[in-house]
Amino acid sequence: MAEQSAFDRKQVEGAEIYVQPEGLLDHLNLPPRFVKYVRRNMKVLQITAIVLAVIVVSGSLYDSYRTQKIEKGAAALAAAILLDGDERQAALQAVGSEFSGTPSSHWARIELGHEAMRTGEFQTAITLYGAVRQDVNSRNPLFPLLTYGLAQAHEHASESESAIAEYKALQETAGYEGIGYLGVAGIHEALGESDLSLSVYEEYLSILMGKVGSDSAVQQVEEKIARLKAIK
Repeated sequence: MAEQSAFDRKQVEGAEIYVQPEGLLDHLNLPPRFVKYVRRNMKVLQITAIVLAVIVVSGSLYDSYRTQKIEKGAAALAAAILLDGDERQAALQAVGSEFSGTPSSHWARIELGHEAMRTGEFQTAITLYGAVRQDVNSRNPLFPLLTYGLAQAHEHASESESAIAEYKALQETAGYEGIGYLGVAGIHEALGESDLSLSVYEEYLSILMGKVGSDSAVQQVEEKIARLKAIK
């Protein structure tokens, strides 16, 4: 008797038809149309998942890198501040450039600006303060401090209009209003513009009146007003 072949027609007809095993999607009670869509686009979905995973991992690595950069910058800044003379200057410049975008870089350049102010290099100070201010958000606590630094630098450089513009910006900044008003009034007074100075002092006094805890500031402004009126 001839041996039956595995490809015998009768054998094939009698065999059970192969059915694809059920997958996870079949056990999740998902809509059939959704299951079909997932299976049809499985490759695209897998690639998308891989891309998202790469983005997440890259973000974590960037955060880690930035944290290390900030920590190294802080250590370098602390070491630079302890130095003197040209060594200190060079070290601060290095921190400012090597750790750009970090708080240490901002403070290093601010310190260089302070040094320029101390040595009478007011234009250098203006450049340094201005560059740092461009790099920080207006909500950053450094922003009004840099504005004040710029106002002083312009004032010492005899650039009255620029100084007044910076002081006026401080008038609109919470916590710096007094510096702004007194700065503008002081410049007008120094220029011999007594009427303008008096007007600014009186405006500031009207703002102070009725504010809790402003007694000393009120007294200071009232004395300035009385002095200006006495010499008119």
